[in-house]
Amino acid sequence: IQSLMGTLAWVITPLVVLVSVVWVGLLALANVRERRVEIGILRAIGKGSGVIVTLFLGKAALMGLLGAAVGLGVGMLGARLVGTAALGVGPEQVAARPDVLLAALCGAPILAALASYLPTLSAVTQDPAVVLRDQ
Repeated sequence: IQSLMGTLAWVITPLVVLVSVVWVGLLALANVRERRVEIGILRAIGKGSGVIVTLFLGKAALMGLLGAAVGLGVGMLGARLVGTAALGVGPEQVAARPDVLLAALCGAPILAALASYLPTLSAVTQDPAVVLRDQ
């Protein structure tokens, strides 16, 4: 059964990561579309592309870090509860591996920023004159 669980983890984990990246990218795209006027105003008052990129990618990275922290906490608590109640495993056997924690806390912000890259490019390339003229 352990080999079956390992195989499932190797298949399901990349699928979950892929779905998460697509979801974050779509949310970032919606955020860019909702903030067109704000982006236009920032550009019109002289803020450069670097500021806009920092705002959008920084927000994505912070949300990724927050999501990783909450997910790790909920996941560890759930694993302990399910492990002890349903599987009869002691809490000491459901220990967090430091390499997995580090990978999640570093990887989630990076993946969130990468997923937000294309929507951020669309935010940077918006012409402020066109955006503000429509208002």
